[in-house]
Amino acid sequence: MGLFDKLMETFSDSPIIKKDNVSDTIKTRKKRKVSKIFLLLSISIIIVAAILISIVLIETIGNTSNTISNSNQPVIQTVIPTSSPITSSKKPVDFTLDPGTPTNCGLTCRQTTATVTNTGDETAHNVCVVLTVNNSQGEQISLNNEPNIQLCIGDLTGGQSKSEPITINADCGAFETKCIGQTLTLKCQATSNEKTVQFPDQVISE
Repeated sequence: MGLFDKLMETFSDSPIIKKDNVSDTIKTRKKRKVSKIFLLLSISIIIVAAILISIVLIETIGNTSNTISNSNQPVIQTVIPTSSPITSSKKPVDFTLDPGTPTNCGLTCRQTTATVTNTGDETAHNVCVVLTVNNSQGEQISLNNEPNIQLCIGDLTGGQSKSEPITINADCGAFETKCIGQTLTLKCQATSNEKTVQFPDQVISE
């Protein structure tokens, strides 16, 4: 065998020039690079997820601490005092009436002096005294040619009294039949804008 043949045999047996070994080496390197890339991506994703979880936890803890601090703060309630209604201690309007003692001024005529008093504390406005006469048959007797006598004395302040003379001429009808032999009863009433009081009947003729 010559020198050239020996050299060719030597180079053909060397691993450097074997194509299969070279391609395997390149594939292995590529796989390693891809593995490194995936590893770096996985690490990056884990880091980002950890950062997001940390941010969420920090916000949650902050909100919880604010809620707790707010709940521990004392609640201040403003109480507005309400004024109690003012009740008046004044007595309302009321009346007493003293009809006086009637005296004869004729067969069917009577005279008297009536006194009306406002026993309340308030002023009574437009006070009037109304007089009516009935006989024992329940018939109303006309007085001074009217169904009744109405005497208006104006306003009466609290506790004030007024007296007025009154002449009563009864219309007893023909032959005085409505009055002769009858019991005549005087009905008195005091009125005002505030109140009306009916007083007990008084017999003025029997």
